[in-house]
This record gives sequence, structure tokens and C-alpha cells, in this order.
Amino acid sequence: MPRSKTGKKREAINPELLKGALESIFHEDPTKRISCRQASKVIKISRATLAREARKFQEPEGGEYHYSVNYAVRQVFTDIEETCLVEYIKKIALMQYGLSKKGVRQLAYKYAVANNKKFPDSWHTEKLPVKSG
Repeated sequence: MPRSKTGKKREAINPELLKGALESIFHEDPTKRISCRQASKVIKISRATLAREARKFQEPEGGEYHYSVNYAVRQVFTDIEETCLVEYIKKIALMQYGLSKKGVRQLAYKYAVANNKKFPDSWHTEKLPVKSG
């Protein structure tokens, strides 16, 4: 029987806890300051993440510091385009067009090409969206 190993998942970082830890690292009163290592143990995130965010916290560009996760970096379609594509797929499904999963992926590829979207090179070789990584 093959082994199945589930990967470790990290918890999402709470922005309020992170900001509180950064404020305690850079507190005006030297007696109330804590080290980066201590703060990482208290809020249970990696020291590297805390150090990276500390650099951003020290020199905020444009005013107030704000922590955000950017998952949309490799997103091909905008939210509006994705919604339009989903609505079209639902519409043709109601008309009994009968697209398979592969057919839907090919449709998404053609839609991306028609709209001159930037997407991975593996999509060109397979002529359909391929999960990379």
C-alpha cells in the first residue's frame, strides 16, 4: 500500500498580533523592549518573517504600516474575467453542451490567449492550464 504524506500547513499570521509584536520590539521605553527572537516565540511565527516585517515596519513607505499577504501575484484572470468565464461555463452546461474538465481547461486557455493574458509557458506546450509547482 503506498504511503500518503500530508504536508505541514502553517497557520495564517494574525496581523494584530504581528503589529503588537513589532511595536514591542521598537518600543520607545528601552525597559519594555523585547528581542526579535523573544517576540517570535511569543506569537509563534518564524524569526525570518518577523525580521522581514520589522524592516518594513521601521521604514513604512507612504505612512502607516499594513501587513498583507499577496496571493494574487500569479493570478491569470482578474476577478471580473474569472466571474464572466464561470458564468459562461454555467450557461453552456445548462444548454447540455457537455464540457469535460479538460474541455473547461482548454476553454480557459483559449480565453487567456484571446485576452492576451500573461501565463506560464507550460500552458503553451499543453494548450491548456497546467498546475505548476
